[in-house]
Amino acid sequence: MITLTVKQKELLDTIIKFRNEHGYSPSYRELIDLSNFKHVNSIYHLIGQLEKKGCIRTSNNKWRSIEILKRPKQNLYKD
Repeated sequence: MITLTVKQKELLDTIIKFRNEHGYSPSYRELIDLSNFKHVNSIYHLIGQLEKKGCIRTSNNKWRSIEILKRPKQNLYKD
């Protein structure tokens, strides 16, 4: 079972929604525009946490490379 913080879940939901609407992954800058986060470092940190938890995978050599691996069930997050 995957446990996400509220911020991690918010970011993952934003990524999933963007991918469903556009057919490709958002850039980190687009994630800032679409979320309540103000800095790229915040996005970068949360992306790293989501990767460690096995929810997503990214490639440093590819543009817009966020791939969804696992989607946690509803309400499986901690405050």
